[in-house]
Amino acid sequence: MDQTPDQRPLIDLMLGQQVAVKYLSGPDITEDNVEQIVEEGRVLKGPPEARTAAFYLRGYSDLGIEVSRTGERGNAFFIPWGAVLAIWGSSREDLERTAREATDQEQPELTGGGDPPRDRRELMNQVGSARTPSEVANARAAADIWLAAHPDAGDVRMAGDRLQAEYPEEDLEEGSPT
Repeated sequence: MDQTPDQRPLIDLMLGQQVAVKYLSGPDITEDNVEQIVEEGRVLKGPPEARTAAFYLRGYSDLGIEVSRTGERGNAFFIPWGAVLAIWGSSREDLERTAREATDQEQPELTGGGDPPRDRRELMNQVGSARTPSEVANARAAADIWLAAHPDAGDVRMAGDRLQAEYPEEDLEEGSPT
């Protein structure tokens, strides 16, 4: 069953959006002390403090959230759920409207009659299990569709890139031994 935007978890709707995150942090790691920490094994001690900052939400899992300070890809870092106190973003109504608009865009057709995946897990399973030329073509198309609606889905982008590296387009002719 397809999940409509009003059925999706709020954090899923926030993916790719700028959000404010309140989180617990310890002493800062700086250019001056990073060498002491990494190379000398020094431990920084200090009281935890709550911080609130603006980030782009890049991903989430059972372990925590992946965020970055800029809208550009790269430089993302991880905050475990145990340190996340709150996440604020656009209203659910605005996020649902944005998600509906993204899914209403024209989507490329899949080859071989494959259906697009209903959720991220199904997509990642499809990409990860693709072996035949038609499965690979369908998985690539499904990843492209997903990325059109979720441009900041870094895990989907990496899986699609890995699929491209493992199965270059010139190797995907039916009957090819690879």
